[in-house]
Amino acid sequence: MADLHKQTIKLWKMLLYWRKRRHMCYNTPFLTLDMNKIIRSINKINKYFDERLTKNEFLREKSRPLYKVVMLQVKETSLSIEFLKDMRRESLQQRHWM
Repeated sequence: MADLHKQTIKLWKMLLYWRKRRHMCYNTPFLTLDMNKIIRSINKINKYFDERLTKNEFLREKSRPLYKVVMLQVKETSLSIEFLKDMRRESLQQRHWM
């Protein structure tokens, strides 16, 4: 039971971590956004849900709706980050922006 409690706390910490990173992503001007930090955050969330959550069947079942919401957000944010990375390429010239 103590392990389940620790895992539940870890789940909520990961959700708060993700919420802060997602907020940063959508509220920071894209020229100053640290893309690597966001990508590392996405990888960290994916790794947590893929590895840690699968170890405890009870927690996995109870957190499935939450998992779906977070993973949808991760996917959405990943697409946005890929687009922003393209927009920040040095090969883009002034005429491309026009």
